[in-house]
Amino acid sequence: MSKIEKLRELLPWKRKGYKILDKFDTAKPWEGDRRVLMRMIERGTDLARERHVVHYLYFPNDEAREIAEHKLHQNGYMSPNGVGHGEIRPKSLIAERNGLINEAIVDKERELLTDIAEADGGEYDGWEAALD
Repeated sequence: MSKIEKLRELLPWKRKGYKILDKFDTAKPWEGDRRVLMRMIERGTDLARERHVVHYLYFPNDEAREIAEHKLHQNGYMSPNGVGHGEIRPKSLIAERNGLINEAIVDKERELLTDIAEADGGEYDGWEAALD
């Protein structure tokens, strides 16, 4: 198995066969959040229904990852599928929850998860959600 194929297995959206529907300026992550919500609505998603939401965070080492994971649990997130990479790649942490999403919630989550990640030298890389 090639390195690319191994990486794809680690990325849920590749594993599930998702298509890229849009791109945005990564310096403006809230723009991407709005586009995701807009695409969900265009596809008939009822944002008044609770759904599974997955967030992606990356850390330079296991210690930082564990500290952030504890903070996430204190804020109601589960992390059953965190994946540790080798020494060269950062340690990933997948935070999950079930609940509503909308502009206000996504804004608050981005702020919270960015703060948690950056406090321990990490990075918040965004989210995905089930359509229905």
